[in-house]
Amino acid sequence: MPDKAFLFLYPQPEIFKHELRSKDNHFKKKYNMALNRCIHERYRQKDFSINYAILNDCEISDIIELQHLDKVLKVGMDSTTHRTQVNKKYPYPNEDYIINQLGEIELLRIAGFHAYDCCDKIAKRAYEKGIDTLVDEDLTQFFQMIFQDKDFKYDSYPSVNPKKGLNKELWRNFLENRKDKPWFLQDFNW
Repeated sequence: MPDKAFLFLYPQPEIFKHELRSKDNHFKKKYNMALNRCIHERYRQKDFSINYAILNDCEISDIIELQHLDKVLKVGMDSTTHRTQVNKKYPYPNEDYIINQLGEIELLRIAGFHAYDCCDKIAKRAYEKGIDTLVDEDLTQFFQMIFQDKDFKYDSYPSVNPKKGLNKELWRNFLENRKDKPWFLQDFNW
């Protein structure tokens, strides 16, 4: 088994439907092809195990082109539990339960929904366990905004300058979201 893994969180139909709700079919088709190409070129071709984590009672979206060796991991929680507040907070699946399903790994790249929520939680726990961890923010909710950029690269992260097009306030917010979180890219010397 490879010692490096790619983990895409919650590629479920309802999440993609929400994320792409205002997009036309032409855009969605380009999005699908580009997302699968990125996963293939960034990770599958570089010998990462490919893993998709979904809630127990959900299916994987047909946007994802599953390959023979890819794994679909159930996260130990159903959608009703995840979407029902307990003490004014929504419960999340146990990070260790998800990470342990990846096997013995030294390197983890995380993508999916959403960068500063679920991806952040899993990445933090993997980092605490001593795994070299990075969230590929290109392949999160930001993908629909950047994959058509002329500088976008399918085979590597980061592929575009994150500062491009951001005003000072948005740039400050972007940097604040990664403060003291080494599982998010820190070097922005473009």
